[in-house]
Amino acid sequence: ESEKLESVNAELKAQIEELKNEKQHLIYMLNLHRPTCIVRAQNGRTPEDERNLFIQQIKEGTLQS
Repeated sequence: ESEKLESVNAELKAQIEELKNEKQHLIYMLNLHRPTCIVRAQNGRTPEDERNLFIQQIKEGTLQS
């Protein structure tokens, strides 16, 4: 039973790492897109405003799509 749980734990840890990498990739892609996003541009914010908001959200862990 102990060996089985250790195996499951190792698989879950590997999955966590994969998800962390995917999250970083998606944040990077979003960061590339934000300055040129037409929907965002219509709200009156400048690309610099968007960049600052994005950085703040990353630091706070409140980034939403």
